[in-house]
Amino acid sequence: MSDTLAAALTSVVLITVSAFAFYVLIDTWDKHSTGVSEALPISRDRIDTHLAISTAEAADLGCDTFSASIDNTGHTSVSDFSNMNLVGDYTDTSGSKVLSHLDYGTDWSISDISPDTNNTDIWDPGETATLSLTLSPILQ
Repeated sequence: MSDTLAAALTSVVLITVSAFAFYVLIDTWDKHSTGVSEALPISRDRIDTHLAISTAEAADLGCDTFSASIDNTGHTSVSDFSNMNLVGDYTDTSGSKVLSHLDYGTDWSISDISPDTNNTDIWDPGETATLSLTLSPILQ
């Protein structure tokens, strides 16, 4: 009788632990699937975003302020410029290589979007944005 009771108790514990483990796995898979589903539209927008630099020139003689015209050649409109990454990769006046992330609002800004006829203040496909940017340290 004690062997039967031990076997039954062991079976109940094994089934309970297995059910709990499967519940945890299903919950984890569900959370992962939800996260992937939420990230998919952002990834799709990134894939459809294509930008092409058409001109870049120094805006002053000190070589720290620049103006660049960039064409939106992709299929995605850009409205929140603070989510864009702008990276400077250049040689400064001392001959050192500089690689720095430029922050929107302090290091760079959008000074013009043309022709801005579709959505005002949104950089739509086919439009050209003029960026004003400041480098520190100064470009060689």
